[in-house]
Amino acid sequence: EKHHTPGGECTGWDRQGYHIDGCIHWLVGTKEDAPLNRLWKKVGALECVDVYHPESFMTFEFEGVTVKLYRDLNRLRSSWLELSPQDRPVIEEFCKAIRTIQSYDIPADKPMDLMSLGEKVKMLMKMKDVGPTLQHRFANKFQHPALRKALSSLLPEGYSAVSIIFSLAAFTQDQASVPFGGSRAMAMRMKERYLSLGGSIET
Repeated sequence: EKHHTPGGECTGWDRQGYHIDGCIHWLVGTKEDAPLNRLWKKVGALECVDVYHPESFMTFEFEGVTVKLYRDLNRLRSSWLELSPQDRPVIEEFCKAIRTIQSYDIPADKPMDLMSLGEKVKMLMKMKDVGPTLQHRFANKFQHPALRKALSSLLPEGYSAVSIIFSLAAFTQDQASVPFGGSRAMAMRMKERYLSLGGSIET
């Protein structure tokens, strides 16, 4: 490690009574007993730590209008319909796409290069409904300018728009939340697990 503290960008700082996280906006894999959650626990990252599940993924304001991306997908849908009834068809399509992706678990038991042909085929079969869903381009379909701006602002320039659907699918099924202590504490838990197994760290 090129620092006296392991973790790289998985870090944070304490300033004037506040903790500033340098990494985690949310952590995918916080849903109990999901494949990724089991992996996080195995390496010590989420072992014996509480997880904060915020009710809103993001709040976006545009020209006096507030758009909330709620964790509860039904609440997200009803709040958007109240804001923009004229967008009902695309709101319904958007929520349907999120539900489709919710059914897909990120494989975490084995990296792809170690999978057998059968395991790869099985993974691709699980993704059969995901592919068509990711072809949608939702942001430009919304008529309400606040909804358009909210979705287009979710990602940095150059990122694929499909990340929005994956992120919201994870968030609305409690798969993306915030472990208390943030990323620095998470890195320290992983360090302790590694040392307990006989590993050594050079910084």
